[in-house]
Amino acid sequence: PIKNKREHPENLPLINEDRYQPPSSPMQRNKKPKLQPADLGVTSAGSNTLNKMLADVLLCNGSNWQAILSFVEMHYKKFEMMSWSIFFWKLLKLKSFCAEIKSDRRFIMALEAFEAKVKEEGLKNLRGDPLANMLMGLSHFGLAPKFFISALEDRAEALFKEDSPEEICRILSSLAYTRVQSPKIGNAMESEEVVEKFKKGSTQALSKSFWALGKLNFSCGGLALAIEDTAEKFAKATDSEISSILFSMRKLKYQCPKLVEVVASNASEIIGPPEADLSNISVIVYSLACMGYFDDRIFSAAATMVDKLIRDGNAQIQANVLWAFAASGYISKYESEVVALWSMCMKRPINEFRNQCWSMFAEVRIIAKYEKINLVCNPEQVMAMGRASYIEPQKDAEFEEGIARDLAKFEFEGFQRKFSPLDGSDSKLLNIDIAWKYQKVALFLDTYYKFLLNLETKNKNDHFQDGSTRWRTRLLNKMGWRVLRLSLEQEITLRKKTDEERRAFWIE
Repeated sequence: PIKNKREHPENLPLINEDRYQPPSSPMQRNKKPKLQPADLGVTSAGSNTLNKMLADVLLCNGSNWQAILSFVEMHYKKFEMMSWSIFFWKLLKLKSFCAEIKSDRRFIMALEAFEAKVKEEGLKNLRGDPLANMLMGLSHFGLAPKFFISALEDRAEALFKEDSPEEICRILSSLAYTRVQSPKIGNAMESEEVVEKFKKGSTQALSKSFWALGKLNFSCGGLALAIEDTAEKFAKATDSEISSILFSMRKLKYQCPKLVEVVASNASEIIGPPEADLSNISVIVYSLACMGYFDDRIFSAAATMVDKLIRDGNAQIQANVLWAFAASGYISKYESEVVALWSMCMKRPINEFRNQCWSMFAEVRIIAKYEKINLVCNPEQVMAMGRASYIEPQKDAEFEEGIARDLAKFEFEGFQRKFSPLDGSDSKLLNIDIAWKYQKVALFLDTYYKFLLNLETKNKNDHFQDGSTRWRTRLLNKMGWRVLRLSLEQEITLRKKTDEERRAFWIE
């Protein structure tokens, strides 16, 4: 309720620009300015004065969004791009009033004026920070206007060549929150000039920029290769920087052996310190396990943090680390740590975990079973795992159809397609493309998604398998199966051969 009529938005005075004096000290800045009725008029002023006025109005009024929009309504016609940058950046502090502000006619009018300004002038006079401020403010209000992204795309190539890695980093980080797919911006990051600039820049700018590119699913092999070429710099990197890089390496499925060696050599300093952030540890070990990097030095350091993970970690963190130990093959070596983590997870309410976590628990449980480790859970939790488990979608049905026809043609009979050696709901966890179940021979048809990209050769022909492919192969071997693999490249080569040559290939 409004106790003082003067505080009503309609009665709030606006600053007269001729008489405006900005607060001279931090203490004064924290006080609400004493405005007089005579200050209500509006006169012309330079953009610098207007920007100072806007900044002080935003600062002094705090969460009084009505007063801020009233000021903007009065002055928006004279806003330069820097004024808009200040306005959108300060909107971040008003996120709790997002719905009210977005539906307010003054905000809608201001956004229309901003659109007209961008379409008329573009973003040619802006550098990294003001652009990042605009993006961040707009994205936190759920706005990613096409006109703004389009103007940014037009400016991206020149902007990234002009700006420092830190400024580029802030733009990309802000863009990551918009979740806008923009190939032009991704391509601008691939220029040799930009990549060389990042090589010489800080590990923080490089890691955060790479995280943002991964978040947006931008192909950024140039920046990934820059990380590999300067891997030694990351020996002293923070756990946050390492987790940011590995998050994107995992998502984009890039090989990074040099970086992994640096992380493994310094695992106790990156993962082991008591002050290390548990969320970052979780991302590091989970990402490495997903990519198929199972270095014992890393998991040994992670094992020392299990007590802290159990005590302070949230549900997602604990699930990620638990799955990483199982998938990497260290479930027996660190049995006590795995059992303790499992017990903690099973004590949590079922609704604390997403479906993905229950699918991960199902995989941990089946791996533990064949390692002769008993992980206890109740029937309700078993049902949750069964519901969450899923069969991996077929990536290339034509590939499988062609191989099946070849095998039938050359009288290699008795095989089954999409066979699972597991029973019940567990059968969803492991599917063999082509199986001779009585002979226990499994043939997997490997498309690109099962491998990590070699950044130097720019292809996946060296067949570096990801973590999920590796743990499934290891599990089948434990069950007494012989595992064969045929890659898509091999199949393409095979198609070009004669029938006799193909028959000889299958016999061999």
